[in-house]
Amino acid sequence: MFDSLCSIPEVTDLPEAPNPKHYALLLAYEGASFHGWQDQENAVTVQASLRSAWRNLAGEDLHFQGSSRTDAGVSARGHVSNFATWSPIPCDRLPRVLNAYLPDTMRVREIRPVSADFNARYQARGKLYVYRFYNHPSGSALLSRLTCHAPQKLDLGAMQEAADFLCGDHDFTAFMDQGSVVRQTVRRLDRLAIIPDPQWPVVNMVCLGPAFLYHQVRILAGTLYYVGQGKLSLATIQQALAQKNRKILGKTMPAQGLCLERVFYPQPLFGNDGLADYESLVQADLAALWQQIRLA
Repeated sequence: MFDSLCSIPEVTDLPEAPNPKHYALLLAYEGASFHGWQDQENAVTVQASLRSAWRNLAGEDLHFQGSSRTDAGVSARGHVSNFATWSPIPCDRLPRVLNAYLPDTMRVREIRPVSADFNARYQARGKLYVYRFYNHPSGSALLSRLTCHAPQKLDLGAMQEAADFLCGDHDFTAFMDQGSVVRQTVRRLDRLAIIPDPQWPVVNMVCLGPAFLYHQVRILAGTLYYVGQGKLSLATIQQALAQKNRKILGKTMPAQGLCLERVFYPQPLFGNDGLADYESLVQADLAALWQQIRLA
């Protein structure tokens, strides 16, 4: 860690920037290590870890505006946040030096300059989530913190049929857990695909949409999981949507299977996250879509 910092001048040796510089930050983290994104008293969170690392690096106490307030246990490979700083450290060096102060389960992938009015949350236009089932009688020692163990054989065809029905605009009240007050429960799913991984015994539920309700993706995963087990029919899903009945759907799946893969903006921010990229994924065949979400 110290070797990686030896070429970076001490912050105290550099003049403070005359005006704040505004940046967007692309972040990956293993959710099992954190109690979610947002600051919480007496809990290790992603936002708090970022603030602490920056305080140790640059001596500033900053606010990082996140694109998504992921729950405890949820991972991310493409979480976006924005911040403003007076630090003189050059932008191209920031990822390397900031990572030196972060825990090993959290890494800054890239930092880019943005305009002063950029807001990672309110300017987001879409999100790509993946829920991963480890579909094998034995659980995985290597992937246990990134997948949910699903020991029984799953009917992927039935899961995809139900997923196809759920695409489009629906009132997803039945797919929302208590704990969130929202005025509008109609949401649009642009893509809901079931993709078996050709390299691992993993079934991926790929979900693309502009916005989601509280625990919506995890309830979608639980519902399709029950369909795959033969415990739930498409007719019951249709009934639940019509009656706004949460009780007859699948369970809210554990957080560790869920990963925020990418956040999309009107124009590309980190190279493959513009609206054109979003539309491309909506239309992509399953092989091309898997290439975008495959476990590295």
